[in-house]
Amino acid sequence: MATRAPTQAPPPPPPPPPVVVLTSPFGGVPTHHPRARADVAIAHALYATTRDRPAAAPLRGCEEDADADADADADADADADADADAERPAACDERVKHIGGIGRTLRWAYRGVDYRDRAPLTVLFSRVEDADAFSRAMASLPAALAERATRDGDAEWDDELGWCVALNLQDAGDLMAVVTHLQAHVACDYALDDPDGTREREFELGIERFDRSAWNFWNQTDDTAAPKQSWHKWDFSWLPDEWATLPFTWRRLAANLDGVPLASIPAPLSHHVAAARADAGRARLAADAAAGAPASAGALGHARLRKLRRAVPARKRVTGRLLDAQARELLRAAHARRFRTHDPRAMADAADTLRAYLAHGYTGRVFGPYRQEGMHVGHGKEPRGFKSMPQYDPRELPVHVLNQIYRCDGRYAGKCARASRSGRAGAGAGPATAKRGRVMCNDEHYAEQLRAPPMLRAPPTAAPTPVGPWRGITSASTSRDGSTAPASTWVVGS
Repeated sequence: MATRAPTQAPPPPPPPPPVVVLTSPFGGVPTHHPRARADVAIAHALYATTRDRPAAAPLRGCEEDADADADADADADADADADADAERPAACDERVKHIGGIGRTLRWAYRGVDYRDRAPLTVLFSRVEDADAFSRAMASLPAALAERATRDGDAEWDDELGWCVALNLQDAGDLMAVVTHLQAHVACDYALDDPDGTREREFELGIERFDRSAWNFWNQTDDTAAPKQSWHKWDFSWLPDEWATLPFTWRRLAANLDGVPLASIPAPLSHHVAAARADAGRARLAADAAAGAPASAGALGHARLRKLRRAVPARKRVTGRLLDAQARELLRAAHARRFRTHDPRAMADAADTLRAYLAHGYTGRVFGPYRQEGMHVGHGKEPRGFKSMPQYDPRELPVHVLNQIYRCDGRYAGKCARASRSGRAGAGAGPATAKRGRVMCNDEHYAEQLRAPPMLRAPPTAAPTPVGPWRGITSASTSRDGSTAPASTWVVGS
């Protein structure tokens, strides 16, 4: 009697192919495991961008089972939250912002004063953990701050607020620098002596991503785009003095990299540099042809142009959202450059971090203050409406605002003083300028101020102090804070 051959199990399916994450802010990661991808990105961001950091931990393998991964992820998230609370300045409140309904980013909110407010200010510190530690922190203030900050009496005990101390500042612009220094030495809360609420403002430290620059600098060209009025919210004190163009956009960043080899520049910055060089080469060839140069003279130029065109991908590549750990590192660097001006080591470390992130299209700046009171609407073609902001409802708007919105025939429409984003203003609209990019010159007016640390900038009423001409890219670049780094080091960013 014949026996049946044992049934063999089918061969296991082949493993999924690796996925290269081209939009990762610190390069592609050849793995399909999302947690491993995040670990590599965090390692690049936290260990490869600043000095005196330990080597990155080995990458966790992708063969662990789902339950073990879930437990490890939960523990890692809890540790990350604890680390975030420990490393975030006490004066800042971390918030999650959703941009455009889909984008997610972290911001640090803090209470301060307008950058033009340089009048004396009284700050009330409460819930001081240790009155003696507060006194020692006051004694350790940098000399430039100590001579403009004095105590108003001794510490007093309150049954509800604990130890309380009043501090008089000769210059309100020193507020956040003093608060940051004191809270780094002793736990305490602070409040401004501002009974009518006319001086206190709420700001946010956030992340600017170059791939969203078209929204910030709408109707401006990429080569000349600059803030229209909020120049003081930016800080480029950590740039090399040799850089002649402030990097508000990819194109403006690429304008400073003429002497850098294309192969050493990370994507997608390398794509923008190649496109800029190709445009410049095309313009030179056209000028030579107009001057009557023979066709053979431009053979080398055409060859270089073809090479540059091959370096620009057919489909546009953009950067991805930063991980929370990366966002916090960038925010810490922006905070240090703005409020820890008297700490040379913190300033130098922050400059290293900002340079590394800039090569990948990210920088930090101030947002706000936002006072959405519904007083400035009706300038466009159609008045905007907000579901979660009742102050913009027509029934809540004041009469002088409604007079700007309602037309003579009773229609609820704006006065079209601003062109539409699409460039297709409707009938009866005002002058449509959406198709003609405005050339902004703010960066020329405020370049000297933006190249100085915010705490060391001249008061708004004073004229900027010239720092001399800017020259081309050199092999070594020195920033205004005295730290030196080779140009190729921070162009690559890792």
